[in-house]
Amino acid sequence: VQDRAPFLDKLDGVVGAIHGRRDGLINSNLLKNHFRERAKASGVAFLDRLWIESVAEVGGRFEVTAIRVARGVDEETKSAIYRGEVPSGERVTLHSSKLVNCAGAWAKELAARIGYSCPSR
Repeated sequence: VQDRAPFLDKLDGVVGAIHGRRDGLINSNLLKNHFRERAKASGVAFLDRLWIESVAEVGGRFEVTAIRVARGVDEETKSAIYRGEVPSGERVTLHSSKLVNCAGAWAKELAARIGYSCPSR
């Protein structure tokens, strides 16, 4: 594997690999931005810096209660949020017919907090 792809690391224990002529590498950040722009063009709204407190189904729609976290919070506040402490900020209620958990590394924690399972590790 190292002979064919010397840029790969952490190969301890790897004894083989499959290679296809058309295989390649992808910049996951650019792919994320591509899908985000396509979704926006279809009317999807992305709401950043929200700490989700609860999600309830009301009349076939989702009601999301969240706290809007200020832009540019200090390091102490960031650390508290990463530890799972509820931040201070403006409380907002959102309504939607669809809800997508795009919390990335925090997707599993968010899923548990609002009552469903998430296969992420």
